[in-house]
Amino acid sequence: MSTKGDTLPVDKNISDIQNVAAYVKQHAQLAKVKTFIIQGKMKIGQAAFELTWYSKDEKARLEMTIQKTKVVHASNGRVSWQWNPLKSDDPIIIEGSKLQIAPINFVDKKLYSSKKEGLRVDYISKEYVGSQLCHRIKVFLDEKTSLNYYIGVSDNLLYKTLDEANELMSLMTNYKSIQRYKVATLMFLGVSENQSTTFEFDKITLNPPIDDNIFEFPGKKNNPQKD
Repeated sequence: MSTKGDTLPVDKNISDIQNVAAYVKQHAQLAKVKTFIIQGKMKIGQAAFELTWYSKDEKARLEMTIQKTKVVHASNGRVSWQWNPLKSDDPIIIEGSKLQIAPINFVDKKLYSSKKEGLRVDYISKEYVGSQLCHRIKVFLDEKTSLNYYIGVSDNLLYKTLDEANELMSLMTNYKSIQRYKVATLMFLGVSENQSTTFEFDKITLNPPIDDNIFEFPGKKNNPQKD
């Protein structure tokens, strides 16, 4: 999917605003989801983990288990922390960490909020993501910074995001119906499919009750660690 496919001219019958509006309409109900619990597998390099991922608004928690050892990364929206028994008996606060766990709207947040934030949106081209023909939409965060979103021509689902400046890419595929929503059950986050963190979701529960306490730092707050 990460291999760049044919680039086709834009559809002159569809504007950039219409493209985004079609996506927003498709995901209007999913955007109302406030909490989720996902169970599945995660692979980083050669390491494979069982995972449970909790998200509640801007709070998130990721539990990764390998050989009966559980590692926790979490954020309450203000503080990010980690508990890795292989490194320390106590949880530690992570300052400036790139391991912050994403909330529910991390992939499409700027696309979905572009109109509300008054961001410039350009319809660039039609391009294939794997076998899926997509509209390529560019959202400008400012004059120099932009994000690319690839929205399926036939279904208005998001298949790829690309941050060219930071050479970061997200791929979403294997969409399935969960309750009344369409949700990607396979995701690649990184540079490419071969250099990425892979998430494969087996069970997704939307809008379950989640106790806020699971996101709070459980240790002493005087042991920050910088990456």
